[in-house]
Amino acid sequence: VKLDGTGIIKKAWISRRITICKDSLEIALFKTSMNATNAELVEVSSYDHAVVKTTYSAAEEVRKEAVFQVELLSSKTRINTENPIFKNILNRYFIKEIFLSDEGTYSYIIDEKASLMAAYPTYKDVVSNGSKDARVKTLIHTDPSEKELHNLKRVYGTSSDAFFWKNDYRLSSGGYALLDQIAILMKKYPETKLVIMVHTDEIGTSWYNQYLSQKRAQTMVNYLINRYVSKNRLIAKGYGNIRPLAPGDSEKKKRLNRRVDFMLINEKQLNFY
Repeated sequence: VKLDGTGIIKKAWISRRITICKDSLEIALFKTSMNATNAELVEVSSYDHAVVKTTYSAAEEVRKEAVFQVELLSSKTRINTENPIFKNILNRYFIKEIFLSDEGTYSYIIDEKASLMAAYPTYKDVVSNGSKDARVKTLIHTDPSEKELHNLKRVYGTSSDAFFWKNDYRLSSGGYALLDQIAILMKKYPETKLVIMVHTDEIGTSWYNQYLSQKRAQTMVNYLINRYVSKNRLIAKGYGNIRPLAPGDSEKKKRLNRRVDFMLINEKQLNFY
């Protein structure tokens, strides 16, 4: 209290806001909120030793979902198997016909890969054999069955080394695991067919590689039949070593050529094989 010459009594005082918490949890929450309010925002990138990495990218997620299809040609009218344009193609590729309702055209797909580099050898092969209308298309599957198969490929890969014993057509544990998941997919989408296409490296004779790849494809089909998938919905194709993805000059490149391709087709589609 202070009395000055004017006769007015002045009091010096201090005010402070008090927050009352009913328990320890409210106290902890209050302290957290106060620390967050008072904290200064620091520009991390200003530090010399700071490294900023992108942990999420929408573009990267799109790339993961995208596939690259090799289209042999497209046409406003349906093309039958006797057309000369399919010469030298039918014995090397399974041709999948798709009607694109938005464009009003029939599209003839012969390959689908998860990367552009993996799709390029097929494109190069068919162009060199006279298919000048061939192109590679980027696609993000919207069909649920196609999306699920694509995810299975991403999880299990496509290397036949993971699915079979070496130089044998007996399934390994990895092969059983993959086919169990494919059996579930086939039961979930009863209007689909599955084409199993097996490839080998160039070691050995062409005859043996063709034999081995066909036996491996049929082994997979037989397993799915035993898992109650109708044999009428399954197609086994062995291509041997006629469609390499890479020159077989290293073990790593040979592994790329030893692969299994899977393709879903609709039972209502016209298909060539």
